[in-house]
Amino acid sequence: MEELKTTTEIISGISAVIGLFFVGFQLHSGERLAKAQFINELARDIDSHRKTESHLDREGKWYEPNEPNATFSQQDKELLEKYLNFFERVKFILDTKVIDIKTIDCLFAYSFFNLVHNPNVQQEILLSPPLRSYYESIFSLYDTWIEYRKGKDIPRKRFTLPPSIKRK
Repeated sequence: MEELKTTTEIISGISAVIGLFFVGFQLHSGERLAKAQFINELARDIDSHRKTESHLDREGKWYEPNEPNATFSQQDKELLEKYLNFFERVKFILDTKVIDIKTIDCLFAYSFFNLVHNPNVQQEILLSPPLRSYYESIFSLYDTWIEYRKGKDIPRKRFTLPPSIKRK
């Protein structure tokens, strides 16, 4: 009788360990699935900014530096501000450690640097005295990203945001 009780306790213990293993596996799989779905949502969100990206890219109407005193239309500024808001959310997500910089870099590096290194965006939005203070999260994300990408190609690097200007 005592032997049966000991055998039952051993089997119960083994079953509990196996059950915990499967619960852990299920939680890990669920976390990976949730992360994949989240990344997919981010990718879908950035896809909604394709028009803005096309204007910023080579052959786009905003690619070359504007003539002195040329400005974006109000509609252009709204498009760009929405695009910058996307990257402000990316900064928040990165800060909460939901996604790491490596993942963010793989998905969005070209788009981000093409945006913030655009001389027109810098002149009229990011470094514009009335607006500059509203983009601290963009500057912080920029610092993190530039540090991560040391030794890697960075789009439009000749228009790097100057550290002495961006925080004044």
